[in-house]
Amino acid sequence: MIASLLLFTACGFAEWLLYGWRQRAVEKRLRSLAAFLVVLEVILGLWVTRQYVAGADLAGFCYAVGGGIGIFIGVGNKKAGPV
Repeated sequence: MIASLLLFTACGFAEWLLYGWRQRAVEKRLRSLAAFLVVLEVILGLWVTRQYVAGADLAGFCYAVGGGIGIFIGVGNKKAGPV
C-alpha cells in the first residue's frame, strides 16, 4: 500500500520534471523532443487515471502531492532538465 502511494507520488513528480524539460525544449525549438516529452506526460497521466478508476482511491491525491513537490523544486531550480 505504501509502496504504491509512493509510486503515484513519484509519477506526479516525474510529470512536473517532464513539463519543465518540455518547456526548455520548446524554448530551444527542439520540436521532436518536446513532442516526445508530451507523449510521456500523457502516458503517465493516463496510467494514474487508470489505477484510480481501478480502485486505488488515493492515487489521484498522491499524484497531485508529487506534482506539487515537483513544481516547488522546479521553481527553485532554473537549471533543471537535460536540455
